[in-house]
Amino acid sequence: MSARELLKKYETEINKHDFDLIDPLISDDSKFWFSSGTFVGRTQARQSFEKTWGFIKEEIYSLAEVEWIAESESVAVCTY
Repeated sequence: MSARELLKKYETEINKHDFDLIDPLISDDSKFWFSSGTFVGRTQARQSFEKTWGFIKEEIYSLAEVEWIAESESVAVCTY
């Protein structure tokens, strides 16, 4: 799966509000930056996502203005 395909799958799965669906799509050392802080790794990411989903039950998440900074077989970095 290419990085672009993975990101599209992530965008689709995140809207199901079930972290088990996005867990296989992120790395063990993933970093998520939200307005409430920075979350490192799957455990912190799960806690943050599930807390947010608990507050905002009908949230529809989308990615806009995706810009690919680096993309190769071993690395993919984008902003959105």
